[in-house]
Amino acid sequence: MEETKIRVAIDYKGTRKPKFLSTTLEERELIIECLELFQLDVNHWKNFELRISLLDCLVQHSNSLLANDILILANKACLIPQLFKENKERI
Repeated sequence: MEETKIRVAIDYKGTRKPKFLSTTLEERELIIECLELFQLDVNHWKNFELRISLLDCLVQHSNSLLANDILILANKACLIPQLFKENKERI
């Protein structure tokens, strides 16, 4: 069976790069592919998450992606202070 690929844009700290991804990748494999794209240490993949920008939701499998989705690669440690700030602004 031929592998299907989908083109997306990966955003890391404001820098966007296009990437073709297989539609059979699990979360770990997706994050590792993105880390490699930005030449980051793949051994720290557990410290990152990948979100679909338009939907603001986590990506757990590449079969949920659409062509030209913008994915945000973010370090989880950087997200925690931002979430507290957003919650304070809502109150």
